Amino acid sequence: DIFRDWLEEKIQEPGAIRTERIVRKQTADDQILSEIHMQAIISDDKFKEAEANMVLYRYWQKQSKKELDEDRLTGEQKEWVQKYGARKKVKHLVFCNIKEFDVEVKRSGAYYYEDDLRKMKMKMGVDYCVIECQTGKISRGHSFTDKSMGIVDLLIVRYGKQVSPEQLLHTIIDVQTSRIGKDIIGIVT
Repeated sequence: DIFRDWLEEKIQEPGAIRTERIVRKQTADDQILSEIHMQAIISDDKFKEAEANMVLYRYWQKQSKKELDEDRLTGEQKEWVQKYGARKKVKHLVFCNIKEFDVEVKRSGAYYYEDDLRKMKMKMGVDYCVIECQTGKISRGHSFTDKSMGIVDLLIVRYGKQVSPEQLLHTIIDVQTSRIGKDIIGIVT
């Protein structure tokens, strides 16, 4: 997973932060991490159940009647995070949700040229949260990148006037993970 790997690289604190993603085939730890991730999402004031996928919506329905502590994790989840952090020797858990990702280039082909890049529509929005393992405290952030953020100029400087779709995607992810990595370092230090 390129996004996860690059984010860990940007944080440059090996072992101190563990990034996770929800996968279909899960271990017991993965299942609990998925629930904690969903809990962090639904406890955000900006959460809109109407925009959630079915798994998240069902989780929200089940959890909406439960008592939550001031960190918005259930007591069991907070206790589990503390034990998990001690067992894995990590201080923080980081969860990211790519909320929107859209790149629209008028012409398709093996390469895009400067004119194509200047006319493209591009945006990527990521919500993320950092959970401190010792306390269960949740910190949240959002990062948004669009064409106005100098992406086109960065692409041209890096690759010249001929850019492949892969180079375009990697540059967008690189900019986003750099921004999020800096914010996470600010949260955890």
